Amino acid sequence: MSRLAPLLILASLLGLWANSPGNLIAGAQNDFLAFYCGGTLSGSGRLYDAAATYELHQRLIGEKIPALLFIRLPYYAFLLKPLAWFPYLTAFWIWTAASFSALAYAVWKLAPRAPDLPYLCAFSLPLLCGIANGQDVPFLMALIVFAWTRLERGQDLTAGLALALGSIKLHLFLPVYAALWVARRHRAVAGIALGGLLLVALSFASEGFGWPWDYLAMINRPVVHQDPAAMGNFVGLLATLGWTGRGWDGLLHILGLGGLVMLGKEDLRILFPAAIATGLLSGRHSYLADFALLLPAYAILVPAVRHVGARVALQFCTAPFLYFALLSGPPWTAALPVALLVLLWTPTVWKHPNAVPAAVR
Repeated sequence: MSRLAPLLILASLLGLWANSPGNLIAGAQNDFLAFYCGGTLSGSGRLYDAAATYELHQRLIGEKIPALLFIRLPYYAFLLKPLAWFPYLTAFWIWTAASFSALAYAVWKLAPRAPDLPYLCAFSLPLLCGIANGQDVPFLMALIVFAWTRLERGQDLTAGLALALGSIKLHLFLPVYAALWVARRHRAVAGIALGGLLLVALSFASEGFGWPWDYLAMINRPVVHQDPAAMGNFVGLLATLGWTGRGWDGLLHILGLGGLVMLGKEDLRILFPAAIATGLLSGRHSYLADFALLLPAYAILVPAVRHVGARVALQFCTAPFLYFALLSGPPWTAALPVALLVLLWTPTVWKHPNAVPAAVR
C-alpha cells in the first residue's frame, strides 16, 4: 500500500481543485467531452463532422467548446462507445475512476524500480492537469508500463500488440516504434504491425471507407492546435520564436528519429525512455498533460543511470518547476524543451549503464 499512498495526495489536490469556485471539473466541461462525443458518434458516419459534435456539446453542457473535437482514429471512438451508454456526468466519473486505476497500476509496477515515483506522480503538474481535464494520459502510462514489463520478460509479440494502441497518439509513439526497430526487437515490431492492421480494420468496419479523408481534414483544423506556443516541445519553442510555418513539426520529427538511430547501440532501458522523450519533443501536438508520460520513462531509465547528478536532473524534468514555466507563457515556455533536449543528449545520463537483463538487451 505504501506505493499507492502518495496517490491520495493527488486525489486530494484534484478534489480541492474540483470544488474551487468557478471550476469546471465537476461539470466535466473539459477534454472528456470530445471522447464522449466520439463514442456517441461512432458508427454514425459523422464522427468527424464538427457540426454534429457541436450539437452534442450544446445538448450535454449547454455551450459549444470549439477546440473539443474528436481527433483520434475511429477504432478509439468505437472502444469508447460503452461510455456513451451512460449519462454524461456518470460517464465522466467512470472515466476518472478508470484513470486512477490505470495510474495505480503503473505506479504499482514501476515503484520497485524507482521508489520516488509515487511521490513524483503525487506532485506532477502534467498528471494533475491531465486527470482534471478528463484526458487519457493515465491510460497511455499504463500501456507503456504493460508493454515494458512484457519486453523485460522477452514477450515481444505481446508488447508490440499492446503498443499498437499507442496509435491513440501516433505522433508521440512513432519514435517508440522506431526505437524497437533500431534495437532489433523484430517480434515487437511485428506485433505493432499486426495490431495496427487489426485496429485499422476495426476503424473501417466502424466508420466505412471515407473516414481517412475526413480524419485528415479534422486533424488539420487550426482550432484543434490552439496556441502552439503553449506546447512544451520544439513546435512550441519555434512558435515562441515566431516560426509558425507548416512543415516544421514534420522536420523535427525526422530529426528526432535520426537521434534515436544515433543512440541505437545503447541498451533498450536507455533507448525506450529516450524514444518517449523524443516523441514529446518532436511531435506536432504535445501539451502540458502529455508530459506525464515522462513519469514511466523516468522509472524505466533511472535504474540504468549511475551518475547521481544525472538522476537529479531526471527528477527535475518530472518536478513541477518546468511546468509552471510552461504555464507562464513565452518566453518561459522554452525552458521545458531546452531542458529535455540537454538532458537527452547529456552523455552521463546514458553512458555506462548498470547490468542489463538479457531479455531487455
